[in-house]
Amino acid sequence: MFMCMTIFGVIGYTYVLWSQYWRTALEKKQLMIMHNANYLQQSAFHESRVSNNGVLNSPRGNNTGDVPVDKLNSKIHTYKSQLLIQLRKAQLVAGNVIFHKEKEETNIYKVKFKRQKMKIPAKSQQELICELKSKVKVEMLHKGVEPFRTLGYDKYFPQKPVFQTFQKHNTCAIVSSAGSMYRSKLGKEIDSHDIVLRFNSAPTEGYEDDVGSKT
Repeated sequence: MFMCMTIFGVIGYTYVLWSQYWRTALEKKQLMIMHNANYLQQSAFHESRVSNNGVLNSPRGNNTGDVPVDKLNSKIHTYKSQLLIQLRKAQLVAGNVIFHKEKEETNIYKVKFKRQKMKIPAKSQQELICELKSKVKVEMLHKGVEPFRTLGYDKYFPQKPVFQTFQKHNTCAIVSSAGSMYRSKLGKEIDSHDIVLRFNSAPTEGYEDDVGSKT
């Protein structure tokens, strides 16, 4: 028991030292990169204002072509390095199990979420549709809806409501993000509906098993 506690204490102390070291190292490296970026920016600005004959030029109207290519590449490299440091620091804080204060600071809106364990009963497609229709109020946009009518956009709406135009259609499937449905095998389910509405011009060829083919 004593040996286990000793080993656990050594491992915990090592983790604390490791976490503090990397956090301090990342902050120092970030400060150094920001200092180099400011120096490069001031040097490029000074060189862009002074021409070869020593005449002071106005900084207005200067573009990136006035700055040497090597300095532009240095600024881009500096920005990339600073971005990587920010990501590593965020990853370090997110994986920290000791400094809980930093974890609470990331929740700026103080959201308290408690996951509830609930058993979802198995329901058929028709039962889910009926339950959705009874609980969710779905209203279609039409010409009389504000602010479209006041702004003069009512002329772009159909003369007849959508439900009156497609009276023979009973069901509709809306595919908003085809990428998230990869390997979902929902192609037959989607094509079983009377109308299929797709967003983002996502391709269907070659992915019929997941997103269907009807549009």
